[in-house]
Amino acid sequence: MVPPNARAQIEALRARASALRQLARHLDECAVHRLTQRAGTDVWTGPLAQQCLDELSAARRRLDRASDTCRAGEVRLETQADHLAMLAAAVVVVHR
Repeated sequence: MVPPNARAQIEALRARASALRQLARHLDECAVHRLTQRAGTDVWTGPLAQQCLDELSAARRRLDRASDTCRAGEVRLETQADHLAMLAAAVVVVHR
């Protein structure tokens, strides 16, 4: 049996990883992704059309980077939780 304090830490790491996974999913579903398909010079004309598309594209790239960062953090936290669980299990075996 994994010690309670280790179990609490493992659960906290997994909860944080889950929150990052949900945030990444939310960022991926943001409306700006759909707006870039609806903006631009094929929809309306003038200098503001291109500016709007450029700004939306930049926002989309920022969201994509943020989503990637969340996913990388999620993987890191899950890996830490896995390692802690293995260490805690090993400690339990040694102390038997």
